[in-house]
Formats: sequence, structure tokens, C-alpha cells
Amino acid sequence: MLICPVEPHLAGTSHIGSTRCAPDVPYTGPLLNGNPTFDAFNDVPAGGCDGQSDASFRVPLGFQLFPALILLGAMFFMPYSPRWLVEVGRDEEAKATLARIRSAPSGSAEVIAEYTDIKAEVLIERQIRVEQARGKGGLAGYLRPYAELVSSRSNFHRLAIGSLVM
Repeated sequence: MLICPVEPHLAGTSHIGSTRCAPDVPYTGPLLNGNPTFDAFNDVPAGGCDGQSDASFRVPLGFQLFPALILLGAMFFMPYSPRWLVEVGRDEEAKATLARIRSAPSGSAEVIAEYTDIKAEVLIERQIRVEQARGKGGLAGYLRPYAELVSSRSNFHRLAIGSLVM
């Protein structure tokens, strides 16, 4: 059995400083378990709520920023994608990146086989795109790659997971 070190109604950062909008103003709302509840029309003083501390939103914001800052710092040490390098015609850099990722010399059979697979896939996809784009110019041709992101359930799941992770 998991035992929470604090009472459940006191957990979270929304209670830093106070649990009330204005500690000096008594609640006047309908009764719940014999106690009056908060009424937003009558229980907020003229100057607004002043019971909570700024830390009640700054602490969660700091926790959310921490992984983003780690990702930002780590980005500078990430190599370019070998697939992207092949797509833009930087084949030697793609081989060097594959060699670095695989911890193998750039002339090894493992690196050459993977590079060949990537190159073949890029060429096939390029040919498919050319055939699909025939007769579709202008806005429709421009938007086609973006429509493919949500064209199937699996593509949409990949897009959603990649977007929502951070």
C-alpha cells in the first residue's frame, strides 16, 4: 500500500502560500458537508485574489522547463541524420555519420550496407513523389507532404507522439 506523506487535499503546488483566494474573506457559497463553498461572484475581494504565492505557478513551470533545457543543450551534440544528409546530396557526410553512430570505419560492410539501404529508399521515395506530383502543381503539390503526416492512423500517432513528448 502506497502511503502519501501529505494529505491528498494538500498535495500539489496550488496550495503554496494559501489554499484560498482571499484568506480574510469567508466563503458564502452553498453548503458542502456542512461547510460553505467558494462563490466566485461574492467571495472575491475588490482587488482580486491575493492568497496564493507566485511560487504556486513558478515551481511547476520550472519543473517543465528543466527537460526542455536539457534537450536544448544536447541538441548541439547530435549529428545530422544520415537519411537527411543523403536526401540533400551530402553522401560522404552521411557515411561518416553512420560510421560514427555504429562506431565502425566508414568503409566497413555494416556502414556501406546501411548507407546503400538508405540511398535506395531515398531514391525510391523521390521517384514515387515525382509520379504522384504529376499534374498536381501549385498549392495542392505544396501541401501534399504535409497531408501525408495525417493521412493514416500510424502517421498521425507518430506525429502526435513526437509533438507531445516535450
